[in-house]
Amino acid sequence: MPARALPALRPVRRLAWPIAALALCTGAVAQDPEAEHTLAARVQAFLIERAADEGDEVEVEVFPSAASLPPCTAPEPFSPTPGQRVHGRVTVGVRCDGEPRHVRYLQAEVRINGRYLAAARDIAAGEIVTADALHERRGELSALPRDIVRTAEEIVGHQAQRQLAADTPLQTHQFRSVPLIERGQRVIVEARGERFHVRREGTALEPGGRGERVRVRFGKDEIVHAEVVDAGLLAIAF
Repeated sequence: MPARALPALRPVRRLAWPIAALALCTGAVAQDPEAEHTLAARVQAFLIERAADEGDEVEVEVFPSAASLPPCTAPEPFSPTPGQRVHGRVTVGVRCDGEPRHVRYLQAEVRINGRYLAAARDIAAGEIVTADALHERRGELSALPRDIVRTAEEIVGHQAQRQLAADTPLQTHQFRSVPLIERGQRVIVEARGERFHVRREGTALEPGGRGERVRVRFGKDEIVHAEVVDAGLLAIAF
């Protein structure tokens, strides 16, 4: 399948709040519709902010609680699970009335749409990936694996660990970096700052590919961590 360029997209943020569901949800008692609407809007804004960098379009649907609860004034949403992924069905905690003890939990559905990369042709095992082997597709990112490749920079220059058929959505674990530094190799380390640029020669203590951090020893005792930028060249930024 030939590679196809996608048109430029403008970021879109859509809110999907089933207002009618507040009154129609079986067992729900909306004592203050305005307060319930404010609560839902706060939860939506919280989730959209957290998911804003993950795609071109974010849709959030908040489900009203089926329990009979008093109005939640001054709602403050929070994530009850540190590191929780913000897509699919999620739970959001809400502190009410500015009181840490007044907490309720709501369910929401988050759908994230955006671009990702697929193989433009068959990629052989061991092949070094080039830009012409990739093409962009668009879909629901929240339904794809967590390590889906979003940009060419993530894998161009890396080596495919197995054969990948054309149109396969690509994942970062399917590739490995090509070592540009070998253990025991004499390397150059550049240290750059706003007003200085220093180059030193040292010995790599481990292999590394582009973008990876490896240890480099200077003399007998001095060891630093530097990022691999090219064959035999590492950098430290200040």
